[in-house]
Amino acid sequence: MHSLFPVILFLIVPNLAFAPLAHPVADLAEDTSVTNGERLARGLPLLKPKWRDPTRARRSYPSPSPKVPPTGPGPARPWTQGRIIPVLAADNTKLGYLGASFSEKGGIQITQDATSAMLVRFRARYRSSTEATMPLEILNGHKGLLAAVATNSNDFDLPSQHLGILGSSLDSSGKSNSYSEATSVRAAVETNIWKFDSSTNRLTAKWVDEDKLSHSLEFLLTALGEIHIVGSPHDSEAFPGMQKIRFIFEAEAA
Repeated sequence: MHSLFPVILFLIVPNLAFAPLAHPVADLAEDTSVTNGERLARGLPLLKPKWRDPTRARRSYPSPSPKVPPTGPGPARPWTQGRIIPVLAADNTKLGYLGASFSEKGGIQITQDATSAMLVRFRARYRSSTEATMPLEILNGHKGLLAAVATNSNDFDLPSQHLGILGSSLDSSGKSNSYSEATSVRAAVETNIWKFDSSTNRLTAKWVDEDKLSHSLEFLLTALGEIHIVGSPHDSEAFPGMQKIRFIFEAEAA
């Protein structure tokens, strides 16, 4: 029994010694799928670094679409209600309020009594720092929309010598307006003309003529207390004795 053990061991050991490796070292050294971490662990040479071909075009990916700020008038804000205060453009002297009553020619007059003041409301539309024009709705007196009425020309070109009045219109069509009702004279009327600057509370207006050109409007106060409208800049020599005024909106307390 003991004599057989060396013979068996002699037969087994040579077979183990000469058994082929599952992954010869030479094959592993050439196998690029073996990572450098595995190569360090097995004592194999590291893979050579791959250099990028500078002439090879990089793969292009579609650029994300830039975020374009919204345009247009934008969503309407809540109603804002209050009164309009005319002030002298020269020194901001308060002259009273726009009144709810009208002159013999259908023009809006100034009152010193706040209870007799015209009450208006609007819904300003905002997009970034730009405000779209809007109408001003009159809530008392001659109800309708605060309007620019062109009494002798519907083209407030620059420099303007054309005179209009500040009146009202029953609706945006302008067919039924305070001037025409008072004088029986037809006139061009625009109502969607107002812009409100929330930083200064100032109301300004623009007129769009027949050629679709927009003109800023100025307001002039006569010695008789009537409010007239001219294009900006106007010919001051054509309207002697009139003072330039501005409109400040005074919101009612919530």
